[in-house]
Amino acid sequence: MKHARARFLVCLLASATIFSARGAQAALTLEQEVQAGRGFVNAFVEQYGESEERGYRELSNSVLQGLARASGERPELQWRVVVLKHNPNNPVACNAAAFPGGHIVTDEAFLRTIEKGAGDDPKRMEAMLAGVLAHEMAHIVRHDTDALVPVFFAGKASDAPKLLFTLKSREDAPKENAAETRTKENACDRHGAFYLLRAGYRVDDMIDVFRHLAAEEVDEILFSSELDHARAT
Repeated sequence: MKHARARFLVCLLASATIFSARGAQAALTLEQEVQAGRGFVNAFVEQYGESEERGYRELSNSVLQGLARASGERPELQWRVVVLKHNPNNPVACNAAAFPGGHIVTDEAFLRTIEKGAGDDPKRMEAMLAGVLAHEMAHIVRHDTDALVPVFFAGKASDAPKLLFTLKSREDAPKENAAETRTKENACDRHGAFYLLRAGYRVDDMIDVFRHLAAEEVDEILFSSELDHARAT
């Protein structure tokens, strides 16, 4: 399970490397970024279904909109969180993942995990959720998710299972440089902390949620290694 999530990330980075090497990835337009992100999200919804937990959906999007307004970053994007029904076959099951164009995908199980960590305190849950979304938002602001755009356009946009299969990797996929990953993650931690403070939350809210995820042994979140931080504290 843990290895599967790590291979998921490796596949995305490997795909981006291949496109770059071929010179196939020109400067991305906003339209391409938004189209790719929406395409992936629509595929997730088609394959796994959107959650019927209205409270989770409304809270997630309310928190994200607040972070986006407070940050002032990328106002051209229509920021959105999609909460899926839980399915263990979902590549981002029990996790949160950033996609191009302002999209973040998570599921009911992940939000239940955060709710448990908050001790069923609504305000605490909101703050912990903000910690997760702020970090994922930073990946989009920093264009880390641009690596997924060529993956989308090379995939089968009309076939959800095939498109989502492109997010899964092979055992022999090349490994990402650990130092580069850590540098990227540290930068997103800093950006995310800034968004939290601007929105009226505390930096500790980000730290607390990752500690809880480590205690629950939740797999690593796409584009991040927050559990490394949590286990080291």
